[in-house]
Amino acid sequence: MEVRLEAPGPERDDIKVEVVDDHLRIAGEKDVERAHREGEHHVAECAYGRFARLFPLPAPVKTNSAKATYRNGVLSVTLEKAGRSRRIHIEVQNG
Repeated sequence: MEVRLEAPGPERDDIKVEVVDDHLRIAGEKDVERAHREGEHHVAECAYGRFARLFPLPAPVKTNSAKATYRNGVLSVTLEKAGRSRRIHIEVQNG
């Protein structure tokens, strides 16, 4: 099964993905600052925030084959159905 989540802004290391009991939990934090000049004006934009989503899983998943990639603001998590797992942490890779 695959879960895709649009999450523009955060760095890969600021996204945490884990399976807890029968749920997939995705959480992250973004801290983006941009500054540029427009003619005689200096323009600064800031975007800060946290997010978290909890998705119920339709079946238990394998702990050793879970994968997560993050590319162009989209997080993709791939899980295989398997026996019961209590909690696993999934490292997010560059896509």
